[in-house]
Amino acid sequence: MPTEDEILLLPARQFKVKSCLDSGNELYIIQLKEICPPHPLLEPVPTPPKIST
Repeated sequence: MPTEDEILLLPARQFKVKSCLDSGNELYIIQLKEICPPHPLLEPVPTPPKIST
């Protein structure tokens, strides 16, 4: 049974291409590195404080 490894990329993330490999049959392997944008577009969502019972 074939499987696929996938990840979800959040909006407004920026990446730099580290390498690109043409594997043939229109299949490309692209290695990326996430970079910090000079002006962040999204602010982190604050987490509510934990309530102890």
